[in-house]
Amino acid sequence: MEIWKFPIPERAFGSVFAEIKMPSGAEILCVQMQNGEPMIWATVNPEADREERLFTVIGTGQEFAGTSMKYIGTYQKNWFVGHVFELT
Repeated sequence: MEIWKFPIPERAFGSVFAEIKMPSGAEILCVQMQNGEPMIWATVNPEADREERLFTVIGTGQEFAGTSMKYIGTYQKNWFVGHVFELT
């Protein structure tokens, strides 16, 4: 097992889901900022096949349909507070 980080694409916002390729079975640990950019950290098996997982960012106060989504974590970038969800 290893811990890898994955940048959250800027296009992942609201009703738009962005694909992030991760090793199959990756377990998400947290979401935090690094060098001004939001990142996801996860434990992974580096030998596992890659799979596409879908994520979006919901801003505080933004309406959204929360069905079929799992909360991953929250980050702050300047004035913006983003809440990261994965499509389940």
